[in-house]
Amino acid sequence: MDEETQAHYRRLLAEVEAWAKGFGGRLVLGPPVSEEDLALLPELLGTSATSVAPLPSGLLDFWRLCGFARVEVLRAEDDAEPVWTALPANFRVYSPDEVMASLSQVRIPAGVTRDRHPITTEHLIPFAAANRLPQDVQWCIATSGGGLKAPVLVRNHMDELAWACFQDSGRFVWETEGQRPGAVFDSFLDWLDAYARDVRDTAPEDLYPDGVYLE
Repeated sequence: MDEETQAHYRRLLAEVEAWAKGFGGRLVLGPPVSEEDLALLPELLGTSATSVAPLPSGLLDFWRLCGFARVEVLRAEDDAEPVWTALPANFRVYSPDEVMASLSQVRIPAGVTRDRHPITTEHLIPFAAANRLPQDVQWCIATSGGGLKAPVLVRNHMDELAWACFQDSGRFVWETEGQRPGAVFDSFLDWLDAYARDVRDTAPEDLYPDGVYLE
């Protein structure tokens, strides 16, 4: 990763940190991920046999800088002491381990069909929480489908399955049913720019589940 890109990442993270501090939250960054662990990801994700790189280089560079990034707030249950708790939505870029743990959330069982044609979500890899709930909406990498020549970053809603693929044609479901659902990013850096901007535009009282209010 060149110095300019690294500086860009750090600037965006600093802006999110300032936003979180404004309502008493904090930004937590994970330790950098080693090259050895990054090299294992394609095999762990089951994509090592594909000809297309499953993960955007920008995401790998981000993990080389910090293994995850999430905003946390102090929350207390009943009379217990408050503890730092990650927001389930808003700003949360997963670690590689969280990516692996989240795969089950975007996988559908074999035999699911749309218009009597079997569909699959095996090509989707979740990598970040959406900036709004419900929790079945996540940012995912679409590694194939629709004639893709490189991975793209998409906002995937499992209730809609718009980014599922027909197994017989390889086309995305949305291609046969209507307009493309939301923005699509070719670059992780472009995505992070938009993601951080959307977060900074969110008022504390709009945060899940019941708002974070300034004292």
